[in-house]
Amino acid sequence: MASAEELRARIDELSQELERQNRSSKISTLEHQRSVARCQLNGLVDPVARLPLEISSDIFHQCLSSRHDVPTCSTLLRVCHAWNDIALATPSLWNDIVSADVPDAKVADFLQIWLPRSRSLRFTLTFRRIHCPHLDDAIDVLRKHAHRLQTLLAIDMEPTSVTMALHALKSLTMVARVYQCLSFPLSTIVDMLRAAPNLESCHFASLQYHTSPVEVPLTCASLRDLRLSLEPSGYGISSAELLLHLTLPALETLYVSQFNIDETEFLKFLIRSSPPLRLLYLWFQIDRVTVLSPGLVACLQTIPSLTDLELLTPLKCSSHILDTLAATPALLPNLQNITIHGRIRSAEGYPRVVNFLASRRATMRRLRLVGVDEKSFFEAVGPGVREFVDDGIDIVVGLQEDDGM
Repeated sequence: MASAEELRARIDELSQELERQNRSSKISTLEHQRSVARCQLNGLVDPVARLPLEISSDIFHQCLSSRHDVPTCSTLLRVCHAWNDIALATPSLWNDIVSADVPDAKVADFLQIWLPRSRSLRFTLTFRRIHCPHLDDAIDVLRKHAHRLQTLLAIDMEPTSVTMALHALKSLTMVARVYQCLSFPLSTIVDMLRAAPNLESCHFASLQYHTSPVEVPLTCASLRDLRLSLEPSGYGISSAELLLHLTLPALETLYVSQFNIDETEFLKFLIRSSPPLRLLYLWFQIDRVTVLSPGLVACLQTIPSLTDLELLTPLKCSSHILDTLAATPALLPNLQNITIHGRIRSAEGYPRVVNFLASRRATMRRLRLVGVDEKSFFEAVGPGVREFVDDGIDIVVGLQEDDGM
């Protein structure tokens, strides 16, 4: 193997010869020889090229500013042949794919290049709405690799666009950001879930559904986390109506905004699913509930495993919820954290909060009241709640929303 000094001298000699050839037939041969010499030089003096592939690959990962750093991945290919080889030999650099900023006409070509680079690895895809005929071309490319798709974030996509078997899919998020007026048949949502039998986490955000026949109810045996959020002013049916067609025996987290399905139907869902539910968020419509009704109590009785409960309720319901839980220790016996969004009237409601804490002090870890004035609350019952704070219970009170579940 030539030394670095000898290779530098050889490169200079070939460069001088290139200048003398004046576009002769030898130029391509000389350029190739110079390229080979440069590769050999890089192999001697480039510290990254001399490292084992496992280490150089890890360095390349550290260069990425985020998991979705497409420009940096592409830049690594253009530094030199050695870096190009290392990058292409590292499939994990290419298994987090973001096509959201790619022009419609180029999405199919983009996927055609990136997907094979991840080789046999499972991959994550962020995919936004694109228009036909470009959508059909992109879906055709994706379908060839769908058996490796593990995480999908679909932005403004119609569920009917993703019609393929998704056996490796673990996490699905569908978000309507721009096209919030789009309305999908409920049956298409169920069919999409049916195509992903191993799904563990699912979030439908601001999607609008309209009623359509669902011929065969679906059991999602692996689904542990389901979040159904819908803008309060949105059109379409309740996001909760999807539950009428599902059985979820592994469900641990359920988030439902605009909860306006019949309580008996929700109870049927809980009974047939018998889930090990731990976190429950329900956003009640203002005109639907004023107290914690017997129907809702019956629903809660089916999920004794629940540790975290978050409710957005009308004004008159908040205190009644605490009263019911205080008077019924067997209801949600493992409850540790509760958040209630809804005002509590100071004169009658604040002492009921203290009563609730006294009844649940053995298991309670956190009480959060959103929509309650902090100053007036602690002025009224501060001494009464201090003993619970000393016991380690976190009590958060305020008029403003903060991050919930």
